[in-house]
Amino acid sequence: MYDHAGKWMLQVGLPAKSGVAGGVCAVLPGHLGIGLYSPPLDDKGNSVRSVLACREMSDRFALHLLRSGGQAAHPVRNTYRGDTVSSKRIRPKRDRVVLDQSGATIVVHELQGDLDFSSTERVVRTVCNQLEGVSWIVFDLRRIGVIDEAAISLLAVLLAELAERGITTLFADPRQLPAVAGLMRADLTTLPPTVRVPFGAQELLAGLSRDEVTVVRTLTESRTYPRGFVIFDEGDPADSIYFVTRGLVNVEARAGKAPRWFRLNTVPAGTAFGELALVDGGLRSSRIVVAEDAECDVLSVGAFENLRRENPRVDAGLTGLRTTAGHPQRLLRISDMPSLRVAVLRNCPRTAEVTVRAPGLRTPRMDMHRCSASSTTMTPLGDSACSRASAICVVSRSCT
Repeated sequence: MYDHAGKWMLQVGLPAKSGVAGGVCAVLPGHLGIGLYSPPLDDKGNSVRSVLACREMSDRFALHLLRSGGQAAHPVRNTYRGDTVSSKRIRPKRDRVVLDQSGATIVVHELQGDLDFSSTERVVRTVCNQLEGVSWIVFDLRRIGVIDEAAISLLAVLLAELAERGITTLFADPRQLPAVAGLMRADLTTLPPTVRVPFGAQELLAGLSRDEVTVVRTLTESRTYPRGFVIFDEGDPADSIYFVTRGLVNVEARAGKAPRWFRLNTVPAGTAFGELALVDGGLRSSRIVVAEDAECDVLSVGAFENLRRENPRVDAGLTGLRTTAGHPQRLLRISDMPSLRVAVLRNCPRTAEVTVRAPGLRTPRMDMHRCSASSTTMTPLGDSACSRASAICVVSRSCT
């Protein structure tokens, strides 16, 4: 930059080389390079417009060398589609059907670190390289620290281009970063946790008529729980099923004897937890913690048994609460299971092949298990990496 080098580094902060033909090449090490050309020169022999353009870009996108921390980790921590990874929230059947059909059109990008001009440019390139067959893009911002104005500018341009392609963009922003609110384009209506879902909308009661739902409702007890309350703990008697009508609750478990609890899934209003209590009782192997102020209609085991005896038609409609040997393909979405307990094996043949999906296990594990006619606890015939984990199991094939 000739005699302008000192002032250039102070004001622009980008190592650069200029030529008397009007060209300027500038770099931000580890991030980007800039090439500019405009023949009119100033009294130092540098391109007038190129110098002004570099100064404006440095100011607008915070590119000064002394501000840069060098090459950071890639801002896109992970990328996956909706048909390969699911959330921990339990969803009703109609939602699961939609996700099964359209999951491949949903792309989730997990972002990390601070977003500035250079890191956001890497995000943009990553997103644009994975647009084939995409209808929805979700940016997970849980691990994002700060988003500066330069990053917001680039993201706004990206969102506009995606909208022109018919792609809807959403942000998973649990901390509600101030800069993100202005970027939201989708007008989506979702039920907040404070909305109460009617008892009759419970998926487990889908096989009942309105009058039959009323019969079940009269046998339940309504309870209200504040946020952070432990509804039941590990080792408590499994004596009731809980229908969530408002709020959110988390199902938590511990890995072995570790003191740390981890979340297995989240149960929203309209769904239930604790179904295994109606099958074989026993003790809880996980705990339920209220994530958002919740209301539950609680059905005890005793009331359920009386219902089965006194109302055969209602009992016949409760397909979601009954597991028998006649339904070997039923999926049990139960989180409070000691070891690998599968109620569907209660009266099954001596052995069965099951698919095991456990926390931290991305690929379903196939194992052969043995069970007795009076027990729901399976004993692995072979070594199982997840034999001690709470799991979701599907009986895929029984064998004698």
